[in-house]
Amino acid sequence: MKYSLPLAAIPPLVAASDSLPENFKQGARWQVEILSPLQISNTTQKLIPDADIWDIDLWHVKKNPDIITQLHRLEKTVICYMNLGAVQPEDCDFTDWYKPGSAEDKWNGPWYYDANFDPNSTHNEDNRYCERYVNFTDTAVLDLMKGRLKTARDLGCDGVDPDNIDIAGITWGDNVEAPSPDKVADALEALAEHAHNMISTRGHRFLIGQKNGADLPARLAKTLDFAVLERCLEEGLCDKFGGYLAAGKPVIDIEYPASLQDETDETNKCNLNRKNDCDKGDEKCPCRDISGESFKKMDRVIKLDFTDYGLNGCTQYCDSGVVVTPTDTKTRNVCDDDFGGKCSEDPKRVENGCCK
Repeated sequence: MKYSLPLAAIPPLVAASDSLPENFKQGARWQVEILSPLQISNTTQKLIPDADIWDIDLWHVKKNPDIITQLHRLEKTVICYMNLGAVQPEDCDFTDWYKPGSAEDKWNGPWYYDANFDPNSTHNEDNRYCERYVNFTDTAVLDLMKGRLKTARDLGCDGVDPDNIDIAGITWGDNVEAPSPDKVADALEALAEHAHNMISTRGHRFLIGQKNGADLPARLAKTLDFAVLERCLEEGLCDKFGGYLAAGKPVIDIEYPASLQDETDETNKCNLNRKNDCDKGDEKCPCRDISGESFKKMDRVIKLDFTDYGLNGCTQYCDSGVVVTPTDTKTRNVCDDDFGGKCSEDPKRVENGCCK
């Protein structure tokens, strides 16, 4: 059995290590559960599903570090999801960003709704999140994000899955120029260098991946350790990440078929009877073949993606039925900031759902 080291025995931040967790490899099975904290204890003997690599929320771990202790006890690799391109009041480091009236205030980028507004879409209101983008190509912002990496490493995460890296493709507002894809890639490479100069609590290289970002330079596959994709099959973008597979690095694609959703399930909205019907000519089957021998090494997981239930425990693989990972669906287990009880004083915060 392999156990995570106690906090007192955490290796130094800077160390040379090229070793990887034993089950961190192509073909390993992934579970991605971001919505709710895992229900796991020292009596848990087998996980549902029994995946090799678990991608879970960094702040859930911050609130309950024992989650990682138990996953490591079961010899699982733990990748911690973190928001790299945006910041929310539920982030446990929000006060590092939100400093109103100060030159150090970094929570001042475009709102998610405004940055992604599409005049031809009828679904813009679905983007009303209390979330603002940050430009991590800026040195001060990147330094704060390095702090998130250190938090993840100190908590025992084996690596991070950084979301919202596509800041080159959003609207930044009047007279604000978006960073170029090359500049974004430069920042990601700098962050990867920082990550690789750390050693995990289990003595391996601290890992960092690419989350989507199909328009970013292909050179990232040489530096980052893995790729987490969403809808790459649906949107025809899987081949953009062939460099990771060619380099022997893990790639996981998450597909979100509507057929996995069941509105009658009041707990998880999960259709436990869903079957993969690729052999019946379903052109949208999330398990249909992807051209190219290398893509046989890409793992796929089928999940839900809609308000209040996205990336919850409801899970299916191409060779399995539907299962539900036990989670605490009643506890969000994040670090909500209420703006000093004055949330409603800013109409933009009200518009974007910050004041609940």
